[in-house]
Amino acid sequence: MRSFIRFLFNSLVPLVLVSAALAGAYYMLLTPPKTEKKEAEVFVPVVSVADLAPVDTPIYVSAYGVVIPARRVVLQPEVSGRVLEQHPQLIPGGHILEGEEILKIDPSEYEIMVRKGRADLSKAQASLDMEEGQQTIAKREWELLEEDLSEDLTNPSLVLRQPQLQSSEATRDAAQTDLDEALLDLSRTVLVAPFDSLVIQESVEVGQLVDRNTEIATLVGTKEFWIEAKVPLADLDRVQFPNAAGQGGSRAKVHLLEGNGASAVLEGRVLRLLGNLDSEGRMAQILVAVEDPLNYENDPGKRALLLESYVRLEIEAGEMSEVYPIPRTAMRENEKIWVCTPDNRLEIRQVDVVWRRDEDLLVRNRIKPGDRLIVSRLSKILPGMEVRIARERGESATSEVQISSRLPSDATEVVNQG
Repeated sequence: MRSFIRFLFNSLVPLVLVSAALAGAYYMLLTPPKTEKKEAEVFVPVVSVADLAPVDTPIYVSAYGVVIPARRVVLQPEVSGRVLEQHPQLIPGGHILEGEEILKIDPSEYEIMVRKGRADLSKAQASLDMEEGQQTIAKREWELLEEDLSEDLTNPSLVLRQPQLQSSEATRDAAQTDLDEALLDLSRTVLVAPFDSLVIQESVEVGQLVDRNTEIATLVGTKEFWIEAKVPLADLDRVQFPNAAGQGGSRAKVHLLEGNGASAVLEGRVLRLLGNLDSEGRMAQILVAVEDPLNYENDPGKRALLLESYVRLEIEAGEMSEVYPIPRTAMRENEKIWVCTPDNRLEIRQVDVVWRRDEDLLVRNRIKPGDRLIVSRLSKILPGMEVRIARERGESATSEVQISSRLPSDATEVVNQG
């Protein structure tokens, strides 16, 4: 009996287990698990924005140029002789005022010529006075004898000694000319500064024998330096030039580069347009004048403008109205900008750049009320995508916040931006 029960148990248990497994599998096939549908998760970038507002702003033409002297002269004597004296500032870098004596040549020889000329003039004048006396006598004799002399045998000019008078006058005039020449040579023994001057080079010493071919020094004027600058032809119409009387001309800011990367600023004015283009860049060339460039008037805080300096210019070019300044870092490829609309959507706008400045660009059109400029850099953007404006403390403008949201229906193109 026990054997039968054991046999029955061993036979039925596996059968029951297999049946239960088959029933469970069949039930699972009939009732698959249900999953809850979820909306797609997207990343909403956090961006920094700047307000967009139209402004009226002055504009400047940017240019670069080299400083050159406005006046330059190579000083040479007009007479020969030995140098007796020279100005103590007749050294490279020296400053000599207009009319000051630069050099004195030994005048002894020329003083002798002056004395001789005066003596010759006195002698010629005396001869002329005597001849004028003879002229008076001859005239009286002519009046007494005129009726007795045959008209065919007489020449009134000879009888009246007119040729002798003319000869005496010519001798007197020649003597006067010789004296004037001697006085002129004597005055030339002293060389004076033709204008307020900076000595660039000198090559003379006291005791040196000089002549008309000797170069004494090279001087440049200190009241004004010029900057020879190159300007794009497209910007030339915005630069104003002085009229025939020298009035007017655009003002210019002259930026001097300093060793620490900063720059000092001087004031200048546009002087004239040169008649030729730059041979390399085919740009227009203009002259900008800077007064008191070496600051001899001791203006506090003013930097000296040195010759041959390479400087940057900002030339006044008028004013533009109702334009939007866009930082260069916020301008995208092909003159496009990213705009955050009032409902916090990103839009890509094509703008018209009307003027370019060092730090920004001035644009018009395609800006709507309530638009804000996105200044952040994003790796990928979608036109119409949602953005979040960074406002909370410590929130990075380039971070991305994971928020459940649906993409706009028209967001079909992904734009990659560096």
